[in-house]
Amino acid sequence: MDGKLTVPLGKVLHYEHMGYETIHEKDWRLTFQRGRLVAQRTYQNRVGWMPDEEFVAQLHRAINWSSIPEQPAASCRVLVEFSPDSTGKHCRVLIRRGCGNPYNAVALLAAQQVARRNWGATYHFGRWRPMKWTAPVNFSEENRRKYARR
Repeated sequence: MDGKLTVPLGKVLHYEHMGYETIHEKDWRLTFQRGRLVAQRTYQNRVGWMPDEEFVAQLHRAINWSSIPEQPAASCRVLVEFSPDSTGKHCRVLIRRGCGNPYNAVALLAAQQVARRNWGATYHFGRWRPMKWTAPVNFSEENRRKYARR
């Protein structure tokens, strides 16, 4: 039997519900040839900062609410994607799904402001792993009251 066997070790740093993309603190990789162990290596993994509820609140607080017209009963939702680079110090921001201007432009500007942070980089099996995070920006009168600068 030839092949590789990976044994995850330690805490889960990033969970993915599909496939084998969950990242643990370490991975122990065993390599076999003709049924014999010929190599083994342990990888120390690292996951950069991940957006949370407070990040989404910061994103909404960064919105210039005075540049947005009052909302009808239905709200407008823009999905913003954040993609940190291999250093974790720079982050590409783009609109993944929008609802037209001025909402898209205002959401993009706010996202660019909050993206100026050290995201950290994610490494899995000794290699940089590109990660993307999507955050919603909900334009509603409720959020205007909650997050608008006074």
